[in-house]
Amino acid sequence: MDSLRRRPGQDANSALIRNVQILTHPSLSLKEDFRLDIPPSSTLSQQTITISLSPSHHLLTVRPTLTASTAQRQVKVVAMMGTQRLHATGDASTLAYDIQLHPGTTKVDLEAIAGPARGAPKSGPPGSEVDYERITIFFNLLR
Repeated sequence: MDSLRRRPGQDANSALIRNVQILTHPSLSLKEDFRLDIPPSSTLSQQTITISLSPSHHLLTVRPTLTASTAQRQVKVVAMMGTQRLHATGDASTLAYDIQLHPGTTKVDLEAIAGPARGAPKSGPPGSEVDYERITIFFNLLR
């Protein structure tokens, strides 16, 4: 469990993924749209959430927002639905993933990995400048 904890002195303000916004896709034209913001954990760099939705909300857009400090760092964002890699629409500052849900549970993983700032002197053991953030979302589409 300690590997999930943020480093000493770090909190939610140091999170790579500042927010994950989940909303129903605009093409669904629902009377009541679904919208949820998932903020970073103040103590853990990895978190899991389960969301139950009605069948009418079968198409979602997931928008992770990265912290502004990643502009000076090499950052890789990976989004997976089960074992399938998702491809984002938008650019690095406005990532968006459209997700088609099927009845039952769909697992979506969002991972961000950031290396040290460009030109920053290396200090500490190898890998100590690398930050990692992961959010796993289980969507339960009701039948």
